[in-house]
Amino acid sequence: MKTLLVALFALGGAAWGATPSLTPLSPEQQIEQALAVQEFDQQDFSDALPIFAALAAIGDARSEADLGQMYYCGCGVRQDLKRALRLQKLSAAQGYSKGENRLGDMYRDVKDYPDALHWLKLAAEQGDADAEADFGWMFVAGDGVKRDYAQSSRWFKLSAAQGNESGEYDLGNAYQYGRGVKQDFAQAMRLHLLAATQGETTSMCVIGQMYEDGQGVARDYGVAMQWFQRSADDGDDCGYDSAGFLYDQGLGVRVDYVRALEYWIVPARHGDDTAENNIGALYHRGVGGLPLDYSKAAYWFQLAVAKGNATAEANLAVLATDGLGVRQSYARAFKLAQLAALEDEPHAEEQLGNIYRFGRAAPLNYTLSAKYYAEAAEHGLPQSQAALSYLLENGLGVKRDEVAAYKWYLISVVVKQHPITVDDVRCRVYSQLPVSDLASIFDYLTPAQKAAAQTQANGWLAAHPASGAGEPPTRSQQQFF
Repeated sequence: MKTLLVALFALGGAAWGATPSLTPLSPEQQIEQALAVQEFDQQDFSDALPIFAALAAIGDARSEADLGQMYYCGCGVRQDLKRALRLQKLSAAQGYSKGENRLGDMYRDVKDYPDALHWLKLAAEQGDADAEADFGWMFVAGDGVKRDYAQSSRWFKLSAAQGNESGEYDLGNAYQYGRGVKQDFAQAMRLHLLAATQGETTSMCVIGQMYEDGQGVARDYGVAMQWFQRSADDGDDCGYDSAGFLYDQGLGVRVDYVRALEYWIVPARHGDDTAENNIGALYHRGVGGLPLDYSKAAYWFQLAVAKGNATAEANLAVLATDGLGVRQSYARAFKLAQLAALEDEPHAEEQLGNIYRFGRAAPLNYTLSAKYYAEAAEHGLPQSQAALSYLLENGLGVKRDEVAAYKWYLISVVVKQHPITVDDVRCRVYSQLPVSDLASIFDYLTPAQKAAAQTQANGWLAAHPASGAGEPPTRSQQQFF
């Protein structure tokens, strides 16, 4: 701090002529402001507070924005959202880009998207790198505007060009999934590495996921774990979630459910629904030295369900069906499965297929049963593929079609052995379950029908590799027991 003071006095007021503050400040006030910013960055809020307060009182835009941020986050002061909003409005009214950006973020947090877009755009058009990233994200999320990946990537590029870690992270995601730009894993990795170098912990986690999934690099679970650990060490829940997943699945490390629990409990305590669901799955399985405890499983599933986690809804539906850890209720299981199926959760689709096929909690309805089995079958669940084959063979709820029946039978058998089972959790979970033997269909098909079924089955398998190119990995650590 002393070094900063000496340097500023030596340079004189001209050194701070480019300060974004719009209110003229004396050289001494400029030095105080610089010190307050430094102290704020070092989380020495008690020393920064009186300086920001004094300068904000004379209308200094930067100090208004920084003081507003302190009240918004409750940093060194009691949180006061109304005062924070008032200070950011005063700063933004002077055209200070940081004030505009923070005001836009505040409006976005309360889902006032028109005002958020207005202020973020003003700041982004001034070249504020944070605002460029935030404004671009509005087009990814479709918040107040039509989702437009071309627009989002344009703003991310501007932000990343200034070395902004948020812009680098967002543009890295755009290249990873081909959103608004041509998919390019090498570019994605380059950008995430730049962001990670600046301390962007989620980029560290993404780099680990790219090594885990072999995206643009050779699959290497050891390197993936190193990046997950770096992310976790810096407090990012993504790193904890992902490291726990590797221990749970034994990828690059020996299976260790206790270590998985140790990793997942950290984000779970932060309210992370993925971790909550996964801990529930551990207690339901009762493996690796962990006790089988349906009550604890239900407790963690319910926490995740309260946040709308579709996999947890499917998991809790199973417990409610069997009365494990919760009161048995087909009606509740039915409702949970319906909610999860709305999110395309394949196991919930399978549950609904079973519910309608056997008349549990809903009238027997083979048509709806076939509908949900077909959806789960397309998602790669061999049990649903076999069940759909049975309905097609017997004309239950669908038009009888022996060729389609044999096609799905062939797929269900191959999925249990295919590499998709090794690389995709949703299939690996079911890979050990028995599939009904429907090979008898083969006996009464003509050679042409057999060939057609085989061709269709091969076509489906070719179109459904382990992970879909251009889409976020389905691996996402969501555990269905």
